[in-house]
Amino acid sequence: MPKIAFLPIITLWLGFHDVAKISMVVFDAAFPVITATIAGTLSVEREVLWSARNLGASEREVLTEVTLPASLPQLFTGLQVALPISLIVCIVAEMKMGGQGLGGTMMGAARFANSPGVFAGIVEIAVAGYVVIKGMEWLRRRLLARGEAALASVLLP
Repeated sequence: MPKIAFLPIITLWLGFHDVAKISMVVFDAAFPVITATIAGTLSVEREVLWSARNLGASEREVLTEVTLPASLPQLFTGLQVALPISLIVCIVAEMKMGGQGLGGTMMGAARFANSPGVFAGIVEIAVAGYVVIKGMEWLRRRLLARGEAALASVLLP
């Protein structure tokens, strides 16, 4: 079931204010991140964990130096799935709940048959999506390179 279906309930409980919009975005974006994080931590090979423990790593060091760097690719996959979802939910929540954001502005333009205003909103959404995706790719490259180096420094004496 798409989680955007909970929009009327969240609106009923939290009203038409920014808290409801933010809650809706967090609610929709949390599930891909949580499931990817769980999958990433469960996919860490036992041998790697055993090797780190045998080399004298504490449980905290195993978590921060082995498990987290090894699960970062899955975590970033979850974030890359959640980012477009959160952008879409943010725009739809603004359209349905009103406000001064991009969704509310587009709905105002549509009410007054301002086609250039609506198309300008569509272009803004496309540009924002492109910037967010490229920013996530850059962050992924930077952090995964560091994660692999940290994992190698723990496992290689």
